[in-house]
Amino acid sequence: MTNASKIKNSMLAALLVLVIAGAGCDFIEDQIDNYTVKEFDYSSSFYSGDTGQGAAVLKLVENTTISSLNVQEVNRVALSNMQDPLSAIFLGLENVTLELVGSIQNNSDNEGRAYIFFAPNEEPAENESQLIGSFAIGAGEKFAFSGSEGFDQTPEEVEENILNYILNYPSREVFHVFLYSEGVYTESIAVNYLNLSASPTFLREKALPPIALGSKKQKLEDIVSVGVSGRFTNEGSFPARVVWMVGGSDEELNIEDHVIIDAWVEPGDSILAESGLVAPQGLKTLKGYVKDMMEDARSVEGKMIITSDGGVQVNIESFKVEVIAEVNVYDVNF
Repeated sequence: MTNASKIKNSMLAALLVLVIAGAGCDFIEDQIDNYTVKEFDYSSSFYSGDTGQGAAVLKLVENTTISSLNVQEVNRVALSNMQDPLSAIFLGLENVTLELVGSIQNNSDNEGRAYIFFAPNEEPAENESQLIGSFAIGAGEKFAFSGSEGFDQTPEEVEENILNYILNYPSREVFHVFLYSEGVYTESIAVNYLNLSASPTFLREKALPPIALGSKKQKLEDIVSVGVSGRFTNEGSFPARVVWMVGGSDEELNIEDHVIIDAWVEPGDSILAESGLVAPQGLKTLKGYVKDMMEDARSVEGKMIITSDGGVQVNIESFKVEVIAEVNVYDVNF
């Protein structure tokens, strides 16, 4: 560079300093506000639509007699249509239940007892079978039950036995049902039907992708606000529970640590999504994950679960996450 060029550049730099200095501090602050810190708006739609869902039912046994000679395999059943209620249970929703319903008759003159087992294969080892429940049935009696009532075990114990089996064999979608009787002759106890039923449950999973701040070199300055919007309308005849959780893709989500929304909607009622936020930690938890999405380019997992005792019929209108942030822009030329 020639001496003339150096002198020229020095003079321009000095002139720029004098102009800025002459303009005063207000001018400098205005330039920083206008050109280095910008407002950043973001929204991500999670779900919009209906959630119609009835009770999940698995037929375990139908028109079968029970042997008293040995434990007898009576059916093989897939868990595929139980995945939503099972997921809700493992996430910690205590109002979602598994229960046995059925009708069984003792055709002998003696009182008998029946046993129900689940196992991972047709010839299970002794430690592989799981007792689900047992019950006594009087001579000539017909035993109709629902809600796992009438067993030697409480309904809670029956459900725990079912869940213990599933937890012991998480990769086995198909399980085997075994029955056994004692105190009566072989084939004296007839099973009209035996079903596994679960609470009506709607589950929607969706990843919230990392939030790109823009094409320029930008850095998060501050998250001004994080919120949710949308509306939940219960068009069914029973109260419905709406739960929304958020967590990292590498985390095991649960209702204690990751819940953002947890609200009951009465039949015929409608609530705004923001009114269902769990206070005080709901928005704080969501804001923390939004920060991860913006600063660390992390993908965040969202789970919405809607449950009811008598069928889920909730209409979700434009449920979304909304964010306002401020970002520093470092490549602005004054």
